[in-house]
Amino acid sequence: MLPLTVRLNSKESQDNNHKIDHNYFGPRQNLGSNGGETLRIGTSHFSRTNSNTIVENNYFDRCNGEHVK
Repeated sequence: MLPLTVRLNSKESQDNNHKIDHNYFGPRQNLGSNGGETLRIGTSHFSRTNSNTIVENNYFDRCNGEHVK
């Protein structure tokens, strides 16, 4: 299962004002490594880039895909 991703890798994709709301996410299997995100907005390379993406009123049901000890 791939994550929902808001990419910020071009000028057109940045400062996009997306709104992700009223969705059901889950369940997500544990992938045992980094990369198990359910929802990803940008990457570390674009961590200081505005996207103005609003995430609200979503239901995340057993969505921890990262490796947890």
